[in-house]
Order: sequence, then C-alpha cells, then structure tokens
Amino acid sequence: NCRYVGNPTAEEITQWETHHESIPRDKTIAILPGSRKGEISKCLPTMLAAANAVVQRIAAEQGEHYEIVVATAPGVEDSFYAPYLRDTHIRSTRDTYRLVSHAQAAIVNSGTATLETALLGCPQVAVYHIACSKHLMWLKPIVFSIPHFTLVNLIAEREVIRELVGGYFTQTNIEQELTRLLTDPAYRSSMQTAYQDIAHRLGTTPAAENAAQLIFQEH
Repeated sequence: NCRYVGNPTAEEITQWETHHESIPRDKTIAILPGSRKGEISKCLPTMLAAANAVVQRIAAEQGEHYEIVVATAPGVEDSFYAPYLRDTHIRSTRDTYRLVSHAQAAIVNSGTATLETALLGCPQVAVYHIACSKHLMWLKPIVFSIPHFTLVNLIAEREVIRELVGGYFTQTNIEQELTRLLTDPAYRSSMQTAYQDIAHRLGTTPAAENAAQLIFQEH
C-alpha cells in the first residue's frame, strides 16, 4: 500500500516564491545543461549552438534581441564552463530559480530541472543525450515500458513539453521547438496551463513531515 506524502521539489519552489517577488518575463533564454560534468559536456555545446542560431535569426528577421544565460550546477566549478562560453556574449549564473522565473523559454537537460522549470512557469524543451541513441531509440518500444522520459510529462500523463531524447536530440530539432516557444503565444499558454495542473496534482504539503507522521502512526 502506498500513500502520497507530497513532493519536495514542489515544496521547495513554493517556499522560494514566498520569499521572492514575482519578476516579469524578459527576453532571456535559459540553458540548464545538467548537474554532472559528463552530461554537461555532451549536451551544452548543442544546446548553445541551437539557442545562438535562434537568437541570431530572430534578431535578423524581427529585430528582437534575446540574451542567453547558462545555469551552472552547484558542484561544478566555473572553470569547467569557461571553454564553452569563451568568445561569446553568453553569461552564466548560479541563481537558477531566479533565471528560470523570468526567462521567456528554457532548454533543459532532462531531470529534476524540468519539473522545477515547469513549477516556475517557464515554457521549455527537454533534451537528453544517450550513447548509441540510434539503436536504443529503435528498441524503445521493447526496452522502455513508460510513454515519456521527463517528470513533467510523466506527472501530467501526457506530452506537455517536447522531449528531444537520444536520436531526437539534434540542433535542428531544438531550434524548431525553441522558435515555437518564443513565437507562438497559444502554444506557450497551453503549456503553462498544463503546468498549473501539474502543480495542483503535486500540492505543497511538507513531504518529510507527512512521511514521518504516517510512519509514527503505523508503528
């Protein structure tokens, strides 16, 4: 028998929002490349290349200028990111929640960050690098028993955000989805409405306290 006690991420986001003023979304694209050096090195170059291409194209066609900002992981030193950001105007920050809370859109490495981004209301596309992806994606119906990879879609039980995993993780695919996130208001609104449903499902109850109370009551 299982009981739902709450979600620590939802609880953490609620507490953060309680102590921070709401910030209007500006022309910022957030890049969340993950928390481990291996996944960062595999994903960040493609994420940056796609974001740069979209920013340059929109600037040329519409005259609108977006800033790209990379969220760096707490356990990874700044020097690790330096080669990826060298010779660019892209900056980085360790204040991920603040970045995501005012970004217009985000490219997010699949993991807890996708749920955090959703709970902060930022439209996003999820990516994930898989070795030998062409073979693995062909075997997906056999190997995987779940319809989605990301927490956002698993909780919603439908595709809310686009998942560019394995063979679908390409610069072209990211560019197409990011462009849609930035230029299609109806698409953005639909995604953010789904985010609200996810937040409602998770609730904001203190998970650890609820778990402790249940354990105490049953023993």
